[in-house]
Parts: sequence; structure tokens; C-alpha cells
Amino acid sequence: IVVEYSQTTQNQLCAFAGITAGLIPLMQPHSFVSIGIVILVAAIFQVITLLITVIAGRNKTWSDLKNAIVGWIIFGVVAFGTGLPQFLKYFVHRVTFGSGQEKGFIRISSVWAEEQKDESPFTLWWRALGLFVPIYCISIIFVKSKQQVWFYIGFTLLFFVCNIVIFQPWHLDNTKLFYVWVFGASGYVSLTLHKLLNFIESLKTNALISAIARSFVWIIFFSLIFSGSIACWREEINSPKVFDDLDFEFGEWLKHNTNPTDILLHDITADPPHIRAESSIAGRQILFGYEGWLFSHGLNYGDRKRALESVIKGTAGAPQVFNTYNVTHVVVDYSVEKNFNFEFLNDVVVPVATNGKYTVYSVIPELKKKFPVTDCGYRGITKAQCIEKGCWFFENALGPWCQDKPKKIEVVACKDSKGKTPSNKDKCKKEKCLWFGDRTDVKCIESAWGGKQKNIPHMKASLPFVAGVKGSDCGWPSITPDQCINRGCDWRVAGPGQPFCVYK
Repeated sequence: IVVEYSQTTQNQLCAFAGITAGLIPLMQPHSFVSIGIVILVAAIFQVITLLITVIAGRNKTWSDLKNAIVGWIIFGVVAFGTGLPQFLKYFVHRVTFGSGQEKGFIRISSVWAEEQKDESPFTLWWRALGLFVPIYCISIIFVKSKQQVWFYIGFTLLFFVCNIVIFQPWHLDNTKLFYVWVFGASGYVSLTLHKLLNFIESLKTNALISAIARSFVWIIFFSLIFSGSIACWREEINSPKVFDDLDFEFGEWLKHNTNPTDILLHDITADPPHIRAESSIAGRQILFGYEGWLFSHGLNYGDRKRALESVIKGTAGAPQVFNTYNVTHVVVDYSVEKNFNFEFLNDVVVPVATNGKYTVYSVIPELKKKFPVTDCGYRGITKAQCIEKGCWFFENALGPWCQDKPKKIEVVACKDSKGKTPSNKDKCKKEKCLWFGDRTDVKCIESAWGGKQKNIPHMKASLPFVAGVKGSDCGWPSITPDQCINRGCDWRVAGPGQPFCVYK
């Protein structure tokens, strides 16, 4: 629009183009960067071309040049004025060069080297796009108009920039910019194939040779769209679930049993990392999610990640995380349960609900307020001595290694059905008791928050009743006959693997 009308006085069209471009960050900031590079090149070349034409006296006037400059300025001011407020978050981060544990959004590095250390740009793009890039390179031969040349240069510059500048911590996120390049380059590749077909027609060779040559061009065309066609077909026939029934049950429970202002902590290694039921279904805030999204929203993800890891591992500073970040609940996904240090976690949270896949813990009130670090030991105290005093031992802590707990755990030995205390972690867990491996006296103890944890409420029990398909499962593994009947369902004697509680 701007190239077409910038030499006229129809500046309202340039302003319209600017508003359209300025709204792009609402969908994807990367596209704003991509289009910005291409448009900038087109603007520079149009102004230079007009300047040369005016000086040479070839059907253009200084008024045309002035109108073009004014049109581009209007476009740029409106585009950046509209897009910049959305885009500021993108550029407030520090720019880093090279690599590091915390990579900035913009850094100089080659895409091919980050993909595979021994990769070359030629092998990378051959694997990725096959003949597409070579055909694009020769397509400049067939470009006729000045506008096509300007945009060709712009898209080529975009391609090179995206190869050597990484715009997000994860290098493959540069594909969001390459999409725009492919979109623009496809026109030039199509033009080249069209010109080849016309050239074959113009040769007037015998029909067989002409047919073979045309078939060769069509084979090239179908080779370029083959993998994309398969991908579209795959997406059409597959319906992968983002969330399963337990995810929705978990999300609904959070909606009905937590406050909108509550903040949840979960292990980010649980799959999938991008989408979480806590936020996507329940609309609850989480302490730490996908790193790229945290960074793009201006949050210091390094501090939050270290805070999260300290709670999961039960290391120094973990007790203070809950107050610092106002964490109210901890969510343990069964797939990453082994990552949590329950010797620490069981001191600071209370289990409130489970559905087999997720267990939700509520942070004890003592840690929701500011909890100071106080020395519980003395110089040279050992870990065993500290734990026997009922305190935490955080090795390599900046302050005292032996620290007071907000609430002392009542040591009540756990007993199995034979009256014996379980001797290892697995047996202790089977009895729904807490295992403290660092204790020297009693390692398996009953929960300080109400005896054995055999009856953690099931999430479904506190959800509003929703009628289901007759005969389908209406309950949960530990549901009792009274709970089933009170829900308005039928209790029956079922065979192995069949539900006892079913919808009427």
C-alpha cells in the first residue's frame, strides 16, 4: 500500500497501512520485526530510486520525492506509535552476545551452529527446504519491476539476519521470523517456475522432450510442497489432546477451591512445558512457567527459576520463597514427583486434594508471612545433630546452615498393620506416612498435619455434580458407598477394572 500510494497525496492510505502493521505485535512481535526489516529496505530503495530519477530528469519531480518521504514517515510514525507500546517489553531486556546460562532475547549467533555444532548453513537449509533456497537465489534473474527488486532485497536481508541473530533464548524460535521470509520468497520461487514453464513452451521442441521438461518442473513444484502437504494432512486427521480428563478435573477443582489471586508452584519439567492446566483452565497464576514467555513479559526468570528449584530440592532460601513470591499452593504432578524433596516439602505444606495425576498442597500459614532466618545450632553442628534438634540443615547456605523451622514436626512413629515402623522409603510411602531419611531415630513418621495421609480428599468430591453418561464412572478410586449415593449416583458390585460408582 505504501509503495503504491506514497508518491501521491493519499496519506490516509499510508496511515491505514501503519495501523495495520502496528497491530501485528498483538499476534506476534516476531512478525513485526520481520516485516519491519523488509519494509525498511523497500522504503530506502524507493527513496533512493526516486532521488536518482528526479536528478536525472526522468518523469519524476521533487514533489513526487517529497510525497514518498512524507508517506513513509506517516507510515513509520503510525506503525511504531501503534506497535511500540506493545513492543517495549520485547526490547527492555538486556542484549547479550554469544551464549550463557541466561540468554538474552537478542544475541549474535548462527542458527546452524546452535542447531548442530558441526552443521553448515548449506546442509541446514538443504535439509530444511531442499530446492527452495537455490531457486529463490536464481529468481532475481526473472524479476522485472523495481518494486519486486526492492522487496527481494528486503526478504534476502531478512533471511541473512535471521541466520546470524537469535531473537529468543531458544534458537528454533527464529522460525517465527523465517515464516515471513518463506511467505515472501514463495512468490519469487513461483515466478521462477512459471518462467521456466514459459521458456520450455517457447523452445518449440518435439512434444516428448517438451513433456519431459514440463514434467521435471512440476516434479520440482510438488517436491517443494510435498512435506507441507503431509503436515497439513497429518494435522487434519490427528486430534491430539492438549488436556485429558484429569487435567480438566484438576483445573475445575482449582477454580472452585482457590482464589483468583493465589499463586501456584509446580515443577516446570512436567510435560507439556508450554501449557499448564493451572493457568489455561483454572486461570490461576503460576510462579514459573515457560522461560521464553516469562522473559517476554519482563519477569526476571533467573531469580524465579532459582527460587522454584530451591523449593523442589529443599535447599537454602526455600522457606523464604513462599512469602517473597506470595506462593499459596504447591502442585505435584505424579510424573515428576521423584524430583521433589519431600523431607523439606512435608514441613511447609499440607496436602488438600488429589486426583491421581495431581496432588495440591496448601502452604502452611507460618510461611505466608515473612519468615526470618534464625540460627538453630552452633558452630560445627552436623546435619544429623541439626535434624535431631527439629531444625533444617541447608548446606552451603549464606547464613547459618542449621535454621529454625516455622513449626516443629511432631515425631510420631508410623506403624503398619502389624504394628511395625516401615524400614524404608517405599514401605513408608505405602503406609501414607512421611519419610525423613536424614533422621537417626525414627525415619518414618505420621503426618504432623493430621495423622497418616491415607485420606487426602479427591478433587472430584468437592466439585459440583455434573451428570454423565449412564453407567460411566461417577467416582474416584477411594470413594465410599455413602459418598457415591450422596452424589446422586449408583453403587454397584463391579468386576476387576470396572467402576463401583456409576452415573444413573
